[in-house]
Amino acid sequence: MDDERDNHGSNCELCGGAYTLPEDEDLGNLPRVIACGHIFCTACLCSLEIDNVIKCPECKPANVEKAEKDVEKAEKDVEKAVDEALAQAVENMAQLDHIHQTLVTGLATQAKREQARLVTEIDKAVDQAIHTLYKRREALLRELPNMQARFSSSQEEVSRVQERMTVLKMAIQTAKEFRHAPSLEQYDTLEKVLDTLQAPVDAQSFDMNCITLGCGLSCVWTDSLMEGLKMKAGSPEPLSEEPPLRALQQGGSNRKPAWCRGEGRSRSHTPPSRHKPPQQQDQESLRANRPSQCSSRSPGHQPGSTLTPLSPASDPGIYHLVLVTHVVNPGHFYIRYVAEKREGLMLTKKINHLCSGDKGRFTPSDTLETGSAIFVKWKDGFWCRATVVELWQSGSVAAVNACPITRLARIQVFLLDYGFTEAIVLQSEEGTTESLMEGVSECLRRVDMVVQSEMRCWAPLAIKCSLKDLIPADLIKGWSKEAQVEFRNVVGSAAMEMQVFGQDKNSLQVDLRKSPMDRASELPISVREYLVFIEVARFYSPVVFGRSPLPYYAPVYPDINTEFNAVVSYISSPADFYIQLVDSVDFQMLTAKLQACYNATTVDRDTDLHLYCPVMGQACVACFDDNVWYRAQVIGHPGGRKVEVRYVDIGNTKILSVHDLRKLKDEFFALPAKAIQCCLADVVPLDGETWSDTCTDRFIRLAHQKLVTVVAFEMEPNSRLLPVRLFEGSLDGPLANISDQLVTEELASFKNGHAEAPDVWDPPIEDLLAAEGKSDRDQEPLEFQPQLQLPVCLNELKVRVTHVSSPGSFCVQLTQNDSQLKRVSELLNQEYASMEPQEVEWKADMYCAALINGVWERGQICTTVTSSSIAEVLRCDFGNKVKLHVSNLQPLQPSLVGSLMLECTLYDIRPAGGQSTWTATACDFISYYLDGASAVMTVEEMTDERPVPVTLFCSNRMGSYVNMADSLVSEGLALKQWKPRNAVVPKPEESVAEPQVSGEQKDGPDMEKRELPGHGHIQMTISGIGEDGLIYARTHQAECQLEKLKEHIQQRMKTLPKQTPFTWKSVLGCAVIGPDMVWYRGQLLEVQRGEVKVRYVDYGLVENIPVVHVYPLLLCEDVPQLCVPCQLYGVNPVGGQWQWDAVALLKALLLNRCVDVQVMRPIMIPPAPLLDDWEISTEGLESPEVPVLGPFIYPVLPQEGEHFSVRIKHLRTPNELFLWPVEGGAEVDEETLEEALDRINKDAGSLPQLSNFLPGSACLAKYSDGKYYRATLMDFVSVDPVRLLIQHVDFGSDDTLPPSKLRQMPAELLRFSTRALKVRVAGFKAPSVSLETDMLPYQPKWSKKAAQEMIGLLHGNISASVVATEPALTVLLFDKKGELVHLPLIDAVLWTSSPEFFADQFMFIFACVFVTCHFVSKVFQC
Repeated sequence: MDDERDNHGSNCELCGGAYTLPEDEDLGNLPRVIACGHIFCTACLCSLEIDNVIKCPECKPANVEKAEKDVEKAEKDVEKAVDEALAQAVENMAQLDHIHQTLVTGLATQAKREQARLVTEIDKAVDQAIHTLYKRREALLRELPNMQARFSSSQEEVSRVQERMTVLKMAIQTAKEFRHAPSLEQYDTLEKVLDTLQAPVDAQSFDMNCITLGCGLSCVWTDSLMEGLKMKAGSPEPLSEEPPLRALQQGGSNRKPAWCRGEGRSRSHTPPSRHKPPQQQDQESLRANRPSQCSSRSPGHQPGSTLTPLSPASDPGIYHLVLVTHVVNPGHFYIRYVAEKREGLMLTKKINHLCSGDKGRFTPSDTLETGSAIFVKWKDGFWCRATVVELWQSGSVAAVNACPITRLARIQVFLLDYGFTEAIVLQSEEGTTESLMEGVSECLRRVDMVVQSEMRCWAPLAIKCSLKDLIPADLIKGWSKEAQVEFRNVVGSAAMEMQVFGQDKNSLQVDLRKSPMDRASELPISVREYLVFIEVARFYSPVVFGRSPLPYYAPVYPDINTEFNAVVSYISSPADFYIQLVDSVDFQMLTAKLQACYNATTVDRDTDLHLYCPVMGQACVACFDDNVWYRAQVIGHPGGRKVEVRYVDIGNTKILSVHDLRKLKDEFFALPAKAIQCCLADVVPLDGETWSDTCTDRFIRLAHQKLVTVVAFEMEPNSRLLPVRLFEGSLDGPLANISDQLVTEELASFKNGHAEAPDVWDPPIEDLLAAEGKSDRDQEPLEFQPQLQLPVCLNELKVRVTHVSSPGSFCVQLTQNDSQLKRVSELLNQEYASMEPQEVEWKADMYCAALINGVWERGQICTTVTSSSIAEVLRCDFGNKVKLHVSNLQPLQPSLVGSLMLECTLYDIRPAGGQSTWTATACDFISYYLDGASAVMTVEEMTDERPVPVTLFCSNRMGSYVNMADSLVSEGLALKQWKPRNAVVPKPEESVAEPQVSGEQKDGPDMEKRELPGHGHIQMTISGIGEDGLIYARTHQAECQLEKLKEHIQQRMKTLPKQTPFTWKSVLGCAVIGPDMVWYRGQLLEVQRGEVKVRYVDYGLVENIPVVHVYPLLLCEDVPQLCVPCQLYGVNPVGGQWQWDAVALLKALLLNRCVDVQVMRPIMIPPAPLLDDWEISTEGLESPEVPVLGPFIYPVLPQEGEHFSVRIKHLRTPNELFLWPVEGGAEVDEETLEEALDRINKDAGSLPQLSNFLPGSACLAKYSDGKYYRATLMDFVSVDPVRLLIQHVDFGSDDTLPPSKLRQMPAELLRFSTRALKVRVAGFKAPSVSLETDMLPYQPKWSKKAAQEMIGLLHGNISASVVATEPALTVLLFDKKGELVHLPLIDAVLWTSSPEFFADQFMFIFACVFVTCHFVSKVFQC
């Protein structure tokens, strides 16, 4: 069997052949295993191979298919396992990546947070070390007064010297007594006394080196402090209670509400010590409170508890608004954030709820302990949180730690939300238990565990603060009473800006700043700097703010090498003085405005104009010696709460108290500084270095506060001094150069050793004539003229006002008659000085010589003298009346009878108020300015009647001449005299060769025509050539008059006339500001858009000038026109009209040249025809009729009570708005309004401009997007420029537009109804009392907040229901829920419900019920 089994294993089962190994070239017949597991030889497999496939002859086909499926299934299982593994690997990788990112972010946050904490702790430790060092320093300083006890050797030497001095003093006293009264008893001791007196002092016997030795003590630095400040290693503690991933996902601000910050802040607000009574506590807080006390730990603070931040981490540049609630001293006070006002109200409401009724009452078995929390009634109906500080039991004097509530007599509590303590007395000795409990319940309530847990969520609102780096001025005495009072005054009850610098134990290190009125122009007041400025505190590490004060504008410097008038306001030396220009009118009212503003607010502290802490260079207002306010600038701090200021409009400096300064309002910044710093240009001191006092005093006498003529020169580089020359000025003209006077008097010397060549001035002809007349008078004796004789020229007479009664009666003396007045006085003294009194019967109108104040004058008796012997005498040469005794009167010789006084009245004015007499105010006003003043007078009408009408010019403080009549009118004390403007028919006059006859020659009734030259040759200057060929010429006499006229006009027109609306149609004469900024007389020719066509009356030139440079004001209407219009004789222009080239040729040949003019023939100017004889035809002048479009179509609304959807287009007030019904036909003729407007806007250039401005008419208005929309005209807003008020009918908004943005609307747009319908919303109205301050300007009953809230409610789906159509369309508005829109805001007190609305609704319901009942009754009757 074994052999058979072996043969079977070595033979093929299919063919039975043996398996053979390959040998040499024989491949052999090896066994082969196929996929199904059967073994066959190689020869069999080769015979079974068909198409490269071998099928097992022993295996069935089913088994083969199963095997293939198993193989395929195995492959799929492997693929699925691989895919699942890959998916799991991806998820694992993502999770690892997330964990890695979280750890990296957490690590950075962890390091940053720990770094910030360590920096805070290091700063805190350093601050503690600093305070510790200061406390040690104070202790060492207290030991310094006893230092002399440590120098024993020096004290011994001092004792020896004192003993020697005592012996010597006794010897001197004995010797003096012996010298005074010698006696025999003293001879015995005399030798000892003499030895003592004569004993020399041996300096070597005294050890003087003892005072050079030290005490042996020294203050050294030890390393123990360095060892105390070190980093301490410990076990790690969790940074936060939240997981790191959650903490990373949270963001936002660290600022939390008060109820979320309870933990931490409550620890820092501990009450004061409970072992001291209130009096002692107050004294201690007001006594030596050194900086270390600000950070000292209160008894309630537990050791080991750290202070959490009292406020969010603040950048030193960030400020918080706070209120100071309680002040102990600048190093210990409490504040509350303004932003927590809402939280405070909520907390108060919560506490009042917890204490309402019988809640929280104490029971007789309760015991009260120090440190426990209670509720205290601070005011009626106002409860607040408190902590018990001290308790007093009835029958006990000392405070106790615990007390039964029935024996409580007095309690002292600390108010956590305000920062101060309050003492409450509860009972007297005779009080019963019931009365005690009732009294306790009235002011105290118990806080149980539940309430206490609720209150822990609310942090104390009062935060303890200290001014950073501020210590008392005296460290030994601590904070003074003055520092506490000043701190309370500057803080007040207003909101302050608080800047947080850090934290020191249980207080914040801050600075408080008082907000300015105008942040653009004022510096905020730092409380720290203010306390240092008033010297009640000082810095040891100040913080400097970089904001600079707003300076004044620099003064306006005059043109160089040009004369101008000025007043020298202040003189320090000839090389440093200040001048004020007098040609600037803006400064004339500055002083008056300053006084009106600051005198009214001097005692009113609520205006907050006080300047607490002035800084260098700050602009302010300072009070001068005369109690007048002037603009100033701070230039120094001398100390002692004093400041040094410079008055910028005067130039002088002064040291003032800070109480004499005020803040400068913005309106006084507009004008630049008035005082200009100058120096004399051409002189130097005699010694070349410093000006002597004599020279400065002489310069002050010559120029200080005087009107001078100034010539300025170029300033030197890097110099603020303006080099000038000064000339003395007066009514008689310029005098000598002040620099020449100083050199002549040997008080100064010219630069470079010589004076510059003086300017050559051509003297005017009048001065030459006056000089000739003077020389003639010098040769002949002065002729006596007792009566006043007026000169031929009555213009610009220099006079002296001697007496003023009213604007209608005052007396003047001509300065040219001063010599006559002197002659009259001499003659009267010669005649009556030695004459004896005579008995004369004095009657009215008799002339006399009167002795007045020791001087004889001419007089006239006013009334007949009676028995009283007192006569009323009129001073003939002065105008006033005096009462004299008859003994002082003498009959006046006939040769001396006369008067050198002229009685005058102001011309062209009348009393104001419709009265015929002048008021006392007007009389006092003119008397104040004219009495005894020098003036310039022009006689308007010379008649024999008195008073004579004159125009009077008087110099004001600025040196400029002011018309007194105009001054009275401007003050409202007088009115201009009414003059009827009657037509004047010109008379026939001779003319120059072919003068202009047309209407353009007329100047109207305002301008008087100049007399035309006669026949013959005459020299004339051509001043202008007209476009119509007219030639304007002036004679030589007219040239001279023109110069005087220009000076007179410039002197008169010092100020711009007030711009008032007027109609140019009735104006012919006008005043014109030329391109050279000089005033000229003008004639109005034509009014154009924004300009007027004006002819210069005295030149003939024609220009188009802006309206703002032309004023309807007649200048010197009594002076005739100085230029004469002429035209060439016998020359006619080609074509009948002068061409531009011909006019240009005439200008090139004649303009501004002196030519010889020959008058060929005179011409008669016919009188102007009367207006009634004119034949005026308006044919062709009428513009084509423009049709006025009818009104717009309004949309059809549903009936009353029905709801319909609307869209709000415009809101005017919360109960007045514009809406549009959404449902309705928007298309007309298959076109919408938007499509029609787009089509019209594409061709907007072809739309004609609007020419008919009838209110209510339709038009197209241009909006800001450049498109035209439908609108209706409302009204005219302004005429110059023309602007109209329109309303967009499709939007409801108003706009103000010029006519250029209005177009005529095509009639086809009237087909569409308006898209905005004005309605009134029912159900509410404006509140009668509103707490809001920001109101709508066009409807002050409504606030802007109410309008904004209403706008927010009108967004979304809004529906409406018509309530009434008369008198105005009234609707109700509903939201998408069907509720009234305005109901959510009724609680906000922004408006109130309308009682009329509810009354209407009630009447409507009542009417419905009534009709229903009536109908039912009729049915039953049927």
